[in-house]
Amino acid sequence: MAIETAYFHASGVAYDDCAFIAQRFDGDRGYRPGASECWVMQAARQPDGAIAVTHQYGTQRWFTGLWRSLEGKTYVADGTGEAHLNPDIAADDSHQRWTRHKLKSSLDGIWGLDDRNVFTWGATRDDRFLFYRWDGNAWTDMPSPGFDVRTVHGLDPRSLWAGGLGGALAHWDGSTWTRISLPLADDLTSVFAAGPDEVYATTAGGSLLEGSRSGWGRVADGPGPGTPLFAVAKWGGELWVAGGLFGLLRRKGRTGELEVIKDKVLANGFDARKNLVICCFDRICGTEDGAKFKCQGGGVLLENRKDKELLDFS
Repeated sequence: MAIETAYFHASGVAYDDCAFIAQRFDGDRGYRPGASECWVMQAARQPDGAIAVTHQYGTQRWFTGLWRSLEGKTYVADGTGEAHLNPDIAADDSHQRWTRHKLKSSLDGIWGLDDRNVFTWGATRDDRFLFYRWDGNAWTDMPSPGFDVRTVHGLDPRSLWAGGLGGALAHWDGSTWTRISLPLADDLTSVFAAGPDEVYATTAGGSLLEGSRSGWGRVADGPGPGTPLFAVAKWGGELWVAGGLFGLLRRKGRTGELEVIKDKVLANGFDARKNLVICCFDRICGTEDGAKFKCQGGGVLLENRKDKELLDFS
């Protein structure tokens, strides 16, 4: 059995100051919840300048999302319906600081604005879609957009965007979700609000969409026909797109062309709040200026657990 790993949901202020999820699984069978491992990983620069990447918190459950606040608190969504919180995964006793909060549905992702506005979402077994908000003390129900949500982004608690399966998209104004019509019905893989009237989305079919008050349109397609674009973010005045196996992409100005910036950076997600943090299937990368890129974390979980059988958490 060949053991493989894959990284997702990197969140933090820099490639050397972030948390992310790592899956460890049988490479012949692929990742399978219950038969594979999920780990919360941390990357942190040490006093001597070295970068330490450590595995913090492991389970055979499926961690479906991770978000880390600028204050350093880490929030993780669990496919079995629990939200996991840790105030400081850099602490020496971090493994003892996790708390688990049982919610009323499976959880399919998590994202936040700050530690008083963290959102998670999911569905019940009878196909009711639920949405929750963490206010700093407790999780409470809030209205759901009414579809199978896969991605959330926004500007403030009165301006959120939720995208999901079948091209479903909705905007939250603080009291009501309003459905938005899109020019195609592909599943949305990410949504990114760059401003009050500037929003972007990517699809599982490989399209980049742009929206404003005047409507939505498809502005570009990825380099692999019919293959997913995983994420989009506006950072440093440029529009960055995660092309997966096709690498790190960037839109050429306002054109309909996506250029490959780094073909070896197998990007699947971004955090664009400070430096640009780029999650890749095999490493975590980042840039301070959009020109020089640094990476770390490749092979770390494989090496750290090379003597462990799958699901051996001893």
